[in-house]
Amino acid sequence: MKPAKDPVRALIKASVIVVLVVAAIIGLFVFGFHECQSGRLMWAC
Repeated sequence: MKPAKDPVRALIKASVIVVLVVAAIIGLFVFGFHECQSGRLMWAC
């Protein structure tokens, strides 16, 4: 791989990936908690 000519662009891409991963994890926790409260996913409690 060639070194990135634009480090700012690489940094933005990396930060976008991190934000997406964090948002997915938070979404899974919120979804799991909601399903647990409704009683459909008892194993998630």
